[in-house]
Amino acid sequence: VIAADGPLALLPFEPLPWRGAELVSHVDVAYAPSLTALQALAALPRSSHRRDLVAFGAPDYALLTGTEGLPPPLARLQWSPLPAAEAEVAAIAARFRADRRLVVTGAAATKAAFAAAGRDSTLA
Repeated sequence: VIAADGPLALLPFEPLPWRGAELVSHVDVAYAPSLTALQALAALPRSSHRRDLVAFGAPDYALLTGTEGLPPPLARLQWSPLPAAEAEVAAIAARFRADRRLVVTGAAATKAAFAAAGRDSTLA
């Protein structure tokens, strides 16, 4: 776990050489904004629903609502699906065990679903 400060916070540590190869080929690299934050996270209760991946992607833009309050040009926009977005989410998900991942796409990938995942500790 790296808690870098100042200019070092901008340095990607994963590709740095260590023991003849990139650091990431030897160890898992994780970042913490500070040691205080890391200590606070460690003190949180662990969720029984712990997952290695929670992915929300490739939403159904035709169902997009909640544009109230946006300026008129934005409120009238029609969003097209991003090319290959669902395939990208699937490719990432394939790198994780099926029982350790949650993938939410299409009509289920909503702001409300994401907020609910935060409330019920799915994102923990």
